[in-house]
Amino acid sequence: MAIKKKSKTVVIGHLEKVSRGIFDKYQKQIAKMIKGRHGVYALYRHNKLYYIGLAGNLRNRIKTHLKDKHGSSWNYFSLYIFKSESHIRELEALLLRIAYPEGNRQRGKLKGSNDLQPILKQQVKDQQIKELEDLFKMACPHSLVQLL
Repeated sequence: MAIKKKSKTVVIGHLEKVSRGIFDKYQKQIAKMIKGRHGVYALYRHNKLYYIGLAGNLRNRIKTHLKDKHGSSWNYFSLYIFKSESHIRELEALLLRIAYPEGNRQRGKLKGSNDLQPILKQQVKDQQIKELEDLFKMACPHSLVQLL
């Protein structure tokens, strides 16, 4: 019998698609749950993702977004509490690059990640050249090529 390894938890708590009105009305209860916690949060305009951010103090960050330039742009929020801060910036960058929300200006940088597109382009180019060569070899047998 194989022994299952217990996976390490990254997200230790979350609230999803909660009305901003709940944040105002029940701020003390929410603050108690997320006090001093770090994580990633998302702001929504109706059912559409508007903004993604990270915060060392989720409560204060969402509270700030009630009054800043994004204040009137969202009516729901989600938050995800992380066990540690070790990969929080990289995760935020990944989410920004995948979702590209309207309210975020930056895409997010994947520090230390290699862009594989140039490698793939070269491999596709090499394959296409080989295919082209093979197509013309079949169209012109060697005996005909010598006559030309």
